[in-house]
Amino acid sequence: MSHAEYVDKVFAGCDPNNTGRFNTSALLPVFQASLKATGSDKALTQDDVEKGLAKIQLSEPGTINREEFLQLISLGGVN
Repeated sequence: MSHAEYVDKVFAGCDPNNTGRFNTSALLPVFQASLKATGSDKALTQDDVEKGLAKIQLSEPGTINREEFLQLISLGGVN
């Protein structure tokens, strides 16, 4: 699955009202579910998410849009 396809799936689940943004607090469960789906036993924390978010510039604090999320994934996501 490409990054763009992944982002589209995430937004379908995290932005059901089609606002174009979702709260960054939803990122931890998204990344945890993704790791679990790939069979990884890595445990992520909110601190890992915050470190990942520090890699990008959010246009609105506390929320992330599709382009910003794609940028986060392209930069390695959270680790």
